[in-house]
Amino acid sequence: MKKVLLINPRFTEEVSIFNIPVSLLYLGSYLIEKGYEVEIIDALYYKDPKQFIAKLIHTTKTTDLVGLTVMSTQIPHAVQISKLVRMVSKTPIVWGGVHPTLFPRQLFAEPLIDYVVTGDGEEALVDILEGKRPELKVKKGIPVDINKTPGPNWNLLRDTFPRLSLRQMQEQMEFGMPLLTSRGCPHKCTFCINSILGTKYRRRNLHLVIEDILQAKNKGITRFEMVDEDFFADRERAFSFINQVMHLNIRWVAGCRTSYFTEKYLGNIDNLTRIKNSGCWFLGTGAESGSQRILDKVHKAAKVEDTLVMAEALGKVDIQGNFSFMIGLPGETVEDYKATLNLISKVIKTNPNTYILGPQIYRPYPGSVLYEECIKEGMEEPRSLEEWIKSPYIHFEFASKSHYLKEFYPWIKFKGDLTNLVFYATLMGVRPRFMPVTKTMRLIGRIRCGLFFFRFPVLKWIYGAIRGSKLEEALRRWQVI
Repeated sequence: MKKVLLINPRFTEEVSIFNIPVSLLYLGSYLIEKGYEVEIIDALYYKDPKQFIAKLIHTTKTTDLVGLTVMSTQIPHAVQISKLVRMVSKTPIVWGGVHPTLFPRQLFAEPLIDYVVTGDGEEALVDILEGKRPELKVKKGIPVDINKTPGPNWNLLRDTFPRLSLRQMQEQMEFGMPLLTSRGCPHKCTFCINSILGTKYRRRNLHLVIEDILQAKNKGITRFEMVDEDFFADRERAFSFINQVMHLNIRWVAGCRTSYFTEKYLGNIDNLTRIKNSGCWFLGTGAESGSQRILDKVHKAAKVEDTLVMAEALGKVDIQGNFSFMIGLPGETVEDYKATLNLISKVIKTNPNTYILGPQIYRPYPGSVLYEECIKEGMEEPRSLEEWIKSPYIHFEFASKSHYLKEFYPWIKFKGDLTNLVFYATLMGVRPRFMPVTKTMRLIGRIRCGLFFFRFPVLKWIYGAIRGSKLEEALRRWQVI
């Protein structure tokens, strides 16, 4: 029996939240059903790099294929892993995932990589393992029928996270264990990866989804995160799901769009109550901007007021809402920034039990309409792996430093320090922990953003001084920050 090693490399930003590599879980489950032995190594799980290296070397020596899922921000570590595998073994190295799908021609020329898989990787990996057309270095993945693929094989995770039981994994996951009930996205937002990939929106039959849930429950899993791009895209399917899980005694979260909160759909209190009673406790959405001009520019197909309607509706049924925002898009003006800050403030006032993510500084996805606009503004696109490793666009810390923004983000025309704006905007939505501190920080954020005054960021300087120190660790442990 041939053995496949699937690897999730580290990101350029340190990720402290425990997470499960969803794509590798489903890919590995498919390969197991096809008769292959599969092991997943998640580099994020290993706090000590030496332990990760030892595990990688030991496993690679008995492996017939090494596959890496690679986003652009994972390139530096993916290159390190590939070099190490090449040093200890002649095992074929395959790169798949978002970055290889966007830049197959660039990776084709890299001697470190034996095969590049674009799109869905299931059938392409089987072709490589069976030796079909080995002369083709770039394998175009064929969209799989997700009604003919297995659900997650949870046993795969026992070796991936050896010191954790499935129930312990569930408890460490912020929202629960991941469940993928569809692939692709029916929407075409111009900043999003889905508008580039063009993958067809595919839904898994509900009876299979319910089977996946029941199998997970048999293993003690009762909390789920529906990791679909838009779980509520199909209204009839969504409410059929709600009816079928009503008495399963599970807790679940999902993503939706603000535009669904019309009177006839999610804005209907009776419908929201049914969703709540089925075990849903959290709904997330990409509100993106408080400027209608920007929402129209990115083809969001939503109105600014939809965000407030959603916040108010969720408050009535006690479902927590998560609203993510971004800032610094090409063509965005000071008035657009002010509109976004104003909307964030209104959302929090409308529903204090709200999570605000961001606003995060926009980072361009290669191949998107906005990416091309950034290039026209002077952004230099990396042309090789070495250039990607050094690129400021894949390193999160660059976007947090004003001088890097001014040098490498030429499309941002804001004359002030955008990182200060982001810092104080984030304070407005800081999550409730130690309430006296939380209220104070929120108040400071609201005042700063209301006045649109971000010079002399004293609180930001203080936080920068203690960041990474034992004092910060203690304050987080005591839930003061």
